[in-house]
Amino acid sequence: MAAPTVGVAEREIAAAVQLRLDGAIRPLLQFHGGDVRIEGITPDGVVHLDYHGACRGCYLQAATHFVTVRLRLLEVPGVTDVVARGVRLSEESAGRIAKMYTAPAGRS
Repeated sequence: MAAPTVGVAEREIAAAVQLRLDGAIRPLLQFHGGDVRIEGITPDGVVHLDYHGACRGCYLQAATHFVTVRLRLLEVPGVTDVVARGVRLSEESAGRIAKMYTAPAGRS
């Protein structure tokens, strides 16, 4: 069976996501005994993650995902969404988080 082909844009997105994970996210998770891995990236830019170590079963996993990991990865050009196995949040809650943690236009 032939290996699936991955477009240049997908490889560039994957490399940028990996760089962001390694530089800004993974050290924070590892400090607490956790870790995260890329499970895949869809052609339309959805990043699929899987949390490991202390992140598994952590009662703050959803907050960490939506407030820290997801928002930082959405800054990567080409990333349209970030989902993780076993992490769920209502659309209403996700909207409140985005509103609280996203700077208004013109402010950083």
